[in-house]
Amino acid sequence: MNFEVDKDFALLYGIMLGDGCLSLVNGKKKFISIKGSLKDDLPFFEKLISPILIRFRNKITNMKIKNADNSIEFNFIDGRLFDFIASFGFPIGKKGDKLFIPKIFYNKHLVEYVINGFF
Repeated sequence: MNFEVDKDFALLYGIMLGDGCLSLVNGKKKFISIKGSLKDDLPFFEKLISPILIRFRNKITNMKIKNADNSIEFNFIDGRLFDFIASFGFPIGKKGDKLFIPKIFYNKHLVEYVINGFF
């Protein structure tokens, strides 16, 4: 499957900026995580994030509900999606002050989707 920079990817990228993480596990496994509030984000996870992940991964990604800290999350290994997200300068590991909106989202008039995902 080829990835493209479209509205869905812009939304996913914004979600990753706000609540996501790219991590290398044991220096080689490409791990993607998106975490949210069970109280506030469940409909967003079910109705928006899950279908986007199905589209980009071509398979269902299970959502984990963690009652102990009232959170929900997607955690999965996907090298192709990881590399695609990272190719736009998304930091691997701690995000810190390294976050920015890549120019391609401005050029394709998709910044509003990135911002929607971020918030």
